[in-house]
Amino acid sequence: RWLLANRTEAERAIYQQYKLREGEFYSLISSTRQELLSCYDGRNNSSFEQRQACKESIFNEMNRHYSELKQSWDGNTAYDRWFEPGLSNARFISSHTYRYYIPAFDELLRQQQGDMSSFYKAAKQLAELPAGERRTRMANLRQVSIAAISNTSKVSSGAAENLSSKSGI
Repeated sequence: RWLLANRTEAERAIYQQYKLREGEFYSLISSTRQELLSCYDGRNNSSFEQRQACKESIFNEMNRHYSELKQSWDGNTAYDRWFEPGLSNARFISSHTYRYYIPAFDELLRQQQGDMSSFYKAAKQLAELPAGERRTRMANLRQVSIAAISNTSKVSSGAAENLSSKSGI
């Protein structure tokens, strides 16, 4: 909203490019985190050394994928600092924790019809709930948001397929 009201189309395009790159970067973090979880899956009975080797292999692969992303971004180094302290499980946990409830807040804002005052009031009410109840409510909001995004993607891809078949593409 602020960008629409206060910035030029060119500035909004720059921001849109930033958001696209951010999405690609956090997708890389998320997929790497999922791969790391497989290293530590207790059902595979791997030794400490095997888990460490698995982790190192995944970190090397992430570095390679990040280098490819940077090339596709014309060498943009905006996320290099994320790698500076070195990769560790803690880096992935903190990133996951930070981003996990964003869809829940998106849904809360949607439920308030985009009204920021109502959103802040609803968020404050959530904050005042006991921890267990708050986590449950946030998980439910997150799930509704993710389901809505998933349904929108299915509709969008279905509409694109329909358009392609009609136009002969």
